[in-house]
Amino acid sequence: MSWGNVRQLEAAGRELPAELARLAPLLPGADVLAFADIDPMQRRVYGHQKQGAASGHTKIHGKTVLVRGLNAMAATVCTPLAAPVVAGTRLRGGSASTARGAASFAAGAIGAAQAGCTGTIMARADPGFDTAAFTAACRRAGAYFSVTARMDPAVTAAIAAIPGDARTAICYPRAIWDDQLRCRISGAGIAGVP
Repeated sequence: MSWGNVRQLEAAGRELPAELARLAPLLPGADVLAFADIDPMQRRVYGHQKQGAASGHTKIHGKTVLVRGLNAMAATVCTPLAAPVVAGTRLRGGSASTARGAASFAAGAIGAAQAGCTGTIMARADPGFDTAAFTAACRRAGAYFSVTARMDPAVTAAIAAIPGDARTAICYPRAIWDDQLRCRISGAGIAGVP
């Protein structure tokens, strides 16, 4: 299969959920808020004949190891009221870096989300997508974005430097039970740093 055929297949995969969303109520609440979650994944494969497999780093039980596998990106769209719907997938070489192709993939995923969602779209991604190209693609597509920061010494120091009274409380409608505190935790804090 040529790369042109692969891209055509990806386009059809993006258009199918968008057309379904127009015809069926897949995403209730999409007129207010939708989340486009973009995630990388690497799956181990066995055997030497597996097409597209290569060696790459992945985390297994919290440890980074080198494995032979298939590397892919997947995007889902959900709302606070609806379960996730697959908005796109892309298979990449097993040794591809997380950020490779992420900007164009994000643009396609956000475009698929916009076909069925008329409200605000928030693209969410892992630290591997923390690149200028990814955030620029989200901005060009008209979506907000939230990218998890890597926990390196500089980020840890910046978080520790935020005074406790500088945080703004966020209360979540669905509280989570904490066994240690024996109460529901429904709040978090957000603060800005330069």
